[in-house]
Amino acid sequence: MQRYNRDIRRMLITVVIIAALLASMIIMAAVMTEEPQIIDDEPDDYVHWTGLPSAPLTIIIESGSQGTQIVGNLEFGFLNSTTDFPLGVYEDWLQIRNGVNKTDAIGLGYDELRYYDFVYLGDTRLYDGWENRTPGTYSISDTVEWSPHSKSGMHMGNIRESDLENLTMAGFILEYEGLKVYFKDGNNVVCGPTNLTLGVNFTLVDDEWNIEYIFEASSMEGVQFGTNSVTIQFTQEIPFADDDDVDTNTSSSEHVMILLPAMAIPIVMAVVILGVIAIVSRQQ
Repeated sequence: MQRYNRDIRRMLITVVIIAALLASMIIMAAVMTEEPQIIDDEPDDYVHWTGLPSAPLTIIIESGSQGTQIVGNLEFGFLNSTTDFPLGVYEDWLQIRNGVNKTDAIGLGYDELRYYDFVYLGDTRLYDGWENRTPGTYSISDTVEWSPHSKSGMHMGNIRESDLENLTMAGFILEYEGLKVYFKDGNNVVCGPTNLTLGVNFTLVDDEWNIEYIFEASSMEGVQFGTNSVTIQFTQEIPFADDDDVDTNTSSSEHVMILLPAMAIPIVMAVVILGVIAIVSRQQ
């Protein structure tokens, strides 16, 4: 009878071990198949917005059935410095969702990016580079300028604190020429219109700031403007990734961080089960 009970206990322990291993495999599979998320947890210590108005604007680039989507968020507004209030724009981390087995998009760039600003104090124009299309500055590039790992900003048109009480209108505009999507294999493709203009006009009306978005495009084919967003349909064919180059948005280090807690589960279960076996053996 005792031998029969020992056999039953051993069988139960074997069943528990198999169940624990199966449960661990299911949990690990669920963790590995979870879609990666891009998280912006790094504070913008160098960007200090004031109590003056600010406005978000979103660029969305979609590839339709190919599955690749790129989302870029911009923030226009007045920054706070020690002596003045610069008007500018700053980027958030770029978010990229790559299509299955497609060559990874790694970021955005451009042939040229021009910056314009204007400021009015009452009926007096302090400066206005937008009226005559005279950029305050510009940038020429042949590489990735905006990605999940790199971003930038620009501010111009410093407004003295003494001018704030007379400020009635101000704006900041970006003009992209040859907006590009860059890929992991080194290629890049121009997407959207040749020229794409995005900006914000802040106007004081009856002590309230109105926000007007500025949208212009050299061609509206595949372009849709929303209230505070622009969506560009990316129609070019994205090549399939090589077998050795298939990747997700999650880096190898992130994969390790995901695997560690999943690997700990079967280890803990194994320790518990071995402890149970030891106790049962002693009782025998």
